[in-house]
Amino acid sequence: MVRGAGTDANVSLELHGDKGSVGASRLETQANNFERGAVDHFLVKGSDVGDVTRVVISHDNSGVAPSSGQCDYKVEVKTSDLRGAGTDSAVQVCVFGTKGDTGLRALDDS
Repeated sequence: MVRGAGTDANVSLELHGDKGSVGASRLETQANNFERGAVDHFLVKGSDVGDVTRVVISHDNSGVAPSSGQCDYKVEVKTSDLRGAGTDSAVQVCVFGTKGDTGLRALDDS
């Protein structure tokens, strides 16, 4: 684990798709989300955005320890259990931040 990982900042998520978008929704389920080594789960409700084209996760730099400076990212994607909800596409992710971006990275099943 990375020392100092986690954040006390307010974290938000936006979903964008080919049918529209869901504006920034604050991700909060308990008092101590986004702590080092933890897994947090959130349900974001909104209108159908269609095929997801972009996911924006951001924070407002608030709190005692808003960010650690070094980041290891784990991206987990879960699709619905409805028939036809999966994909055979080559899915990629690019993480953007105030210091640049990671470039496109393939998501694999590791």
